Amino acid sequence: MVAEPSHARGWLKLVKDVAEEGRFLALERVDLKPRRLARHFAKRAWDVGECSIVAVREDEVIGQLTAVRDSGIYRHAAEIGMSVSADHRRKGVGAALIGGASEWARWAGVEKLTLMVFPHNEVAIKFYEASGFVREGLRRRHAKMAYGYEDLAEMSLFLD
Repeated sequence: MVAEPSHARGWLKLVKDVAEEGRFLALERVDLKPRRLARHFAKRAWDVGECSIVAVREDEVIGQLTAVRDSGIYRHAAEIGMSVSADHRRKGVGAALIGGASEWARWAGVEKLTLMVFPHNEVAIKFYEASGFVREGLRRRHAKMAYGYEDLAEMSLFLD
């Protein structure tokens, strides 16, 4: 479902929880405040430039995906970032989020969804490949984390 202002706190909690699992998100801290995110959801949760989608179970945000469209000569592409709570992985939540992003992309005229994932996150890579994404490249030492550098694998999905 499209993110609504009431989802802001749950969205932030989910992202923080997944970040705390360690080395799954290229993110070390979440500084965004719930009120600011709620305002963002109210204005831009689904427009031609971006979308924010959530999976909710019994009022708990168990999955989130954000897609942001590139600009200029890259405007046919959008980069996604997503997370699913540990208790709800491998239960179709991620597939539903990718489906929602694909729906938004087709509506907005986006032809290609891209993402970056840590190469050691083999479970996520297999999920993305099963969802139709292909590996396009490797950005060496692209994420500078508190503990050192991490490579990021680039993946994409062309929408026909």
